[in-house]
This record gives sequence, C-alpha cells and structure tokens, in this order.
Amino acid sequence: MRKTILFVSVVALLAGLGACGDDGGQGTPDAAVPKDAPPDQAIDAMVDAMIDAPQVVPTSLTLDMANVTLADGLTKQFVATLHFSDSSTQIVTTTAAWTSTNTAAATVSNTGLATAVDPGTTMISATAMGRTGTATLVVTGATATALTVGPDNQMLCAGQTLTLTARATLTDGTMPVVTATSWMAAPTSVATVSSTGVVTAVAQGTATITASYTDPVGGGMTTDTATVIVNPACLTSIDITGAATVTAGLTTPLTATGTFSDNSMMNITEMVVWSSAPTSVATVSTTAGSRGTVTGVAMGTATITATSGAISDTFMITVGAPQITSIVIAPDNATILNTQTQQLMVTATRTDGSMPDVTATATYSASPAGIVTISAGGLVTPVAGQTGTVTITAMAGGATDTTMLTVNAPAAPAIAISGPGGALTAGGTDAAGNQTINMPTTRTYTITNTGTAALAISGVTFPTMAAPSNCNQTVATAPAASVAPGGMTTFAIETTIPATGAANCPWQVNSNAANASTFRIDVTATGTPAAPTTTRNAIAGCGSLGAGGFTLGGVYGSLSETTGQTGPTTMMIGSCYVNIGEATGGTTVNNGADMVTCMGGSTQSCTEANNICSNQGLGNGPLTAGAPATLTITDVLIGTASHTFPVSPGTVNTTAIPATQSRSAAMTFTISGGPAGTLVYTTISQGTGASQVVASCETAANATSVSIPPAVLGLFQNGTFTVTMSHQITANATQGGYNITFLLTGPITGPGATIGGQTGTFTN
Repeated sequence: MRKTILFVSVVALLAGLGACGDDGGQGTPDAAVPKDAPPDQAIDAMVDAMIDAPQVVPTSLTLDMANVTLADGLTKQFVATLHFSDSSTQIVTTTAAWTSTNTAAATVSNTGLATAVDPGTTMISATAMGRTGTATLVVTGATATALTVGPDNQMLCAGQTLTLTARATLTDGTMPVVTATSWMAAPTSVATVSSTGVVTAVAQGTATITASYTDPVGGGMTTDTATVIVNPACLTSIDITGAATVTAGLTTPLTATGTFSDNSMMNITEMVVWSSAPTSVATVSTTAGSRGTVTGVAMGTATITATSGAISDTFMITVGAPQITSIVIAPDNATILNTQTQQLMVTATRTDGSMPDVTATATYSASPAGIVTISAGGLVTPVAGQTGTVTITAMAGGATDTTMLTVNAPAAPAIAISGPGGALTAGGTDAAGNQTINMPTTRTYTITNTGTAALAISGVTFPTMAAPSNCNQTVATAPAASVAPGGMTTFAIETTIPATGAANCPWQVNSNAANASTFRIDVTATGTPAAPTTTRNAIAGCGSLGAGGFTLGGVYGSLSETTGQTGPTTMMIGSCYVNIGEATGGTTVNNGADMVTCMGGSTQSCTEANNICSNQGLGNGPLTAGAPATLTITDVLIGTASHTFPVSPGTVNTTAIPATQSRSAAMTFTISGGPAGTLVYTTISQGTGASQVVASCETAANATSVSIPPAVLGLFQNGTFTVTMSHQITANATQGGYNITFLLTGPITGPGATIGGQTGTFTN
C-alpha cells in the first residue's frame, strides 16, 4: 500500500522532469537509475528510493507551561510548539485548535489566550497535525492590585477625630472595603491614627495617614495615603455659594466657605466631602482639583451637600432643559430630478449628549432662490422645469448647518446615426452616389444611444417622397427595439432605382429620442444603366445540383445567356423545360422581367427587347454519353436565326402518383407507352421564384418504372410538391452538326395525370 501511494506521487513528480532517468533538469543524472532506463524501471527506482528515505513527521506538541495559576480576572497567553522526527520545531500557536475543559473556571481563545473566570481548575489543550499538548490551569480568588484611602484632604481642629476607610481594587474589577493591616500617621505631633483608621487631631499642621493592605489570596501588599489638615480653630459652619441653575449637560462650580471658632473664614471647597441627591438630576465632583463642580443631568431640582466631620451645608440647584450645541442636515450633497422631491432630516446635538430629530422645528432657506422650495417640515420641491445646484441652510436652537442639493432634468434617450459616409444629421442627406438601375443595393446604418435612458425604437419607415423620388425601398435588417445608454444597434435598407437620373430616397427612424424622435435622412443617388449581366439556369438531376451544371443521362447540364442589353429578355427555346434566374455579384435571384417560354414543335429561337435578334452558336460538343454537357447561346446582336429539329412529342402512360409521400422512402410508380427509343424524364419541384427547389431523374428507354431515391426527396421540405413528366429527345442541329438534347412535353395519361403535373404532400 505504501508503495502504491508513493507511485502516484512519483507519477505527478515526473510530469515536471525532463525525461525518465534524469534529475529533473538539475544537470546531474540520477546514479541509481540508468539514463536510458525504461519509464517503468525509472519510476520503480524512484518509488523505492522514497520508501527507503526517512520520513519527517510530527511527533509531539507542547505548551510553554504545564501548570499555571491565575487570579480571578487575569489572563495567560499560551505558546504551542510542534516537534518533528528530525528534531526540528514549529510554533503553531495561531493555527492550533484550542479548548478548555472547564469554561466556568477559564476560557481560551483560538489564539491560546486563557482568561480566568471563577475559582476552579481546567485543562487547556492545543491540537495541530494530529498532536495535542495540555496544561493545567488553576484559578484562584481575585487579588488586590491597588488601595484607596479616604476621605482625603480633610480638615480638623485639635481634639477632633475622623474615621478613614480603605478600599481595595481587585483583579476581577470590584472595589470592596477592606480592613487595612496597618495604619501610620506622620508627624504624630499633628495627628495620630488608631489600628482601625480613626484619626485624632493633635496640633496645627498637616499630617499624612498611610494605610497598608496585605492581600490574603496573592499575598501582595498595597498602600495609599490621605492628608489631614489640623487648624488652630474648629470649623463651626459651612456656606455653599454659586449659581443656582445649570443646563442639563453643562457644569457649574460651587464654593464651600468655612467659618471657624476664632471667627476666621476660608475656602474649604477642596477640604469637604461633596454629595448630590438625586444623582439622576445632578452630580457633583469629588475629584481633587474639581471638587464642588456640579453637572446637570436632567431637568429637575437637586440638593448638593458639603460635609466636614459633623459640620455640613446644603445647596439647592435647578437643572434646566438641555441646549442645542450643533445640528447636522441630511442628506449631504444629494442629487434629484426636477420631477422628484427630497425630504431633509435635521439632527441636533444637545448639551446633555442627546441627539433629537429637530426636522419639524428647524427653519430652512435655499440659495440661489427660484430653483427649489422648502416646506416647514423640510420637504424640498423643485420649481417646475428648473435645474441647478442650491445651498440649503437649516437653523435650530441657534445652530446652523448647510448641504448642497443638485437638481437635474430627468434622464432621456438621445439618438445619433452614422452611415457608410460617416455621421448623419437629422433632416440632412446621405449621398449614395451612382446606383445601377433595377439593381437592389443595401446600405447599413448604426444607431447610437447618446442619452441617459433607454432608447425605444418603434421602427424604420419611408415617408412620402418629394420629386425626384424614383426609388423603391425596404428594410433589409431591422434595428433592435431597445438600446441602452451608450449602446448601439444597426439596420440596413435595400434600395432599387428603376430609372436613370437623380433619385431621392428618404427614410426615417422613429423613437422616443429627446433630440430627434423622428430622425429623417434623404438618401440622394444617381441611377445609371446596368452593366452586362449573366443569366443562368440550372436543373438538378437525381439530386446533383451545382453552379457548374449537373449530370442527367450525360447529355444535358446548364443553359446560360450573356447579353449586353438592358431591360427584360425573353428566350424561347422550342420544346424546352427550364427555369431561369439572374445572377448578380455571385448571388442568384429571380427577376420577373426575364422569362423562358416553352414552345411546341421543334423550333428554337431567341427574341430580345426591341425585336433585336441574334445569331446563335449552339453547343460545345460533341456530347458524350454519361458525361456533363452545356448548351451555350451567345447573343451577337447581328440578326435572327432559328434551328428546326424533326421530332414530335410522344405519349407516356403512368399509374397514379401518391398524394402523400414520405421523404424517407423512394417514390416509385409504373410507366408505359411512348415512341420507341424515348426516355422518360421526371421532374419534382417545390416552391416558386427564388425559393424553388428542383430535382429530376431520367429513366432508360422503354423502362417500366420510375424510382426517385430518398436522398433526392431529402432536398425538399414538408408540404406540397409537384411531379411533372416529359420525353427526352436527342436531335441533330442543322448548324455545326452537334447533338443537342431537348425535353419535349407531351401528353401524360393515367389516373389524374395532366401536362402541368401532379401534386402531392411530404409528411416528414
């Protein structure tokens, strides 16, 4: 199993090596594997080498301390170290998984920081790469970190006493009153202190009282001092003076003046103990340097008391409503359309720290005027049709703030059109130059939405044309119905100019564009005579259809006419059966003005416009049985000529052709009759004009049936098809001695048979 796993690893490794047997491109061949060793041998050798090599794996995980004691509320950061078989180590403190078995005693974070919660014991564990290390954590009671003795800076006279209190600050954040382990006064000639903190004034001066406290849990000692001032006379009364009112959130200082037994007076503000009631209305500072300073909390009346020993005084203070110090108006720098409104919001900051909504009570103004109006409740309404940027000012409680508001017109689409000659201007012209008459040309245009909203295009239309307006137009490719801002779409217009001379062919794009909802362009052109064209005819034989002709019994392929004349051309070929189309620029299309007429008998002639007839050269033979052939008629425009072939139509008897035909099965029916030596020629067609599809088959002389294979029928679509039958006769031309094959239409007898053909339907 081990070798199998290593084999997969080696295969992946070899993908990066230069070739089997080398060292992966390091320049030194592997001594254990011959340079030309087969791939399997090289891989096996490398796998064996990897198996034999010592593997470095983690062996253990340790924490930096195995046993830890913490006081309640303290923390300890553990460090986790992973040890490997090659004696290397790695610190994994931040990636290891940490747990505490007793979270009521202590918790541990995902980075190894343990926090003592309550006295108790827990196991802290860290796990990484399958190895775990543990430590025992014992949580003790909270320990003292500081001591506070008070009241401080108190005033006494000789013989008076004062009881001091000691409070410890513990690691869990509490501050309980504790019994100091020792008290000491210095100098004792001014004051003395008992073991319970009772100070006795001795003589005039200042004494420092020191208290010490030994923590019973941690054993540490903390100390603090308080100052006692001994006066020669005793304090007989206290008088508090100052402002009787204060605003909620603001402060006002009070002064305590002491009167002594010798009728002396002094400022004892920093020497008395201050208190207030209720504190929900006002508070008073007891901090050295700011003692006696009252802070208003909420509207109401509070009693402020100053006490020194048994002497005290009270002071009534009234807290007034909070005052606004600043306001903020929102939204800031907003933008709206002039068809929208904007609700402002004004928030005040008051002296008590509260932040009420003062939108309804604020007053507003806008500059410049005439762009917007603002209601008493802060609703901004643009003036009809106006745009611009205004500065809005709000005022409340003597405070002000401003914001900017931009008013824009609604988003609107805009249209730009470019053509083959570049950018166009609505109402302008697009010069198309010379255009061949009776020859459709296509011009493509690009529409761009230069506006800020979707451009909706309702269509391309052709307005009533002013003279000269000899042109016919259709939309060859319609534009998209919607164009996003910055987007584009294209459309194409096919134009045919039927006469020579100047032509004006306007079109217009109808849309919701703000700049030109009707974008009209007059396309100017000059009609010119058509260049010589080539008319081609092609009939498919047994499914083989191509521009170069087709094979049908080896004797008939395609018919072409080259003419230098313009206008309709009529070709009359005696006893023919053809279609004709017109090819321009490589694309074959039908032109209703050009036609081929099938005549009875055996006379072949060519007639052109204006009764100008041509000398006809027939064929390029001799024709070879079984090979393609082409009959070419070239108009030289020098006169008339005709050719007579002494052949007559025959008769073919058929059975009924199926009214419904599957394209997946051959179409087969029986034939009989007809003159000796004739071939039966069967044509299947579907569609009309340019969309017409024709396939045909020839049957050997005196054959008894016609079978058209599924491959041929596969050329057609579901729907109606027509089957027509005729005789195929080979006759000799009187000029040139070539063998020319013609199709002679003759009577077709049988159930439902007609010269024009029988119809059926494809079902799949």
